[in-house]
Amino acid sequence: MFREFAFLVLTSPICFCAWEDVVALHKGDRVGVVQSDKKRIEGRFDSATGSTMTLEENGAIQSLSRDQVVRVYARPKVNRVARIAIGAAIGAVGGLALDASVGQRFRNEGKEIGGALYGVSIGAGAAIGAVSGGGYKTLYQAAVKPTAVKD
Repeated sequence: MFREFAFLVLTSPICFCAWEDVVALHKGDRVGVVQSDKKRIEGRFDSATGSTMTLEENGAIQSLSRDQVVRVYARPKVNRVARIAIGAAIGAVGGLALDASVGQRFRNEGKEIGGALYGVSIGAGAAIGAVSGGGYKTLYQAAVKPTAVKD
């Protein structure tokens, strides 16, 4: 008995999400839906009631009943390319600060490392921007229906 309970607990995704989180969305929010037939729809949220939700996918309105919905998630607001560009810009500013301080010290010794400082700083900023944030946030996940386990 305990093994079956432990198995269900350990294999069930932890999500403190309710359908009310879907109903509370604003029109135009970027969302994705995984349906019970394993199909995925991504688009803009239109509306939701206690039993249905509606979203716009490529200009077409899709209406789904709550029974069809396995998971609803919010898509990131800033895509990866934009995060890389922002990270690279921050890295360039960091490279400028490093060149003004550390670079000046090396120039006094007769060595020029400004290009390397900028390259490393921009690359590090772009890498951090690529891996940071932007994850999908689960808003609703249907309850897992436990199945009988036979010994």
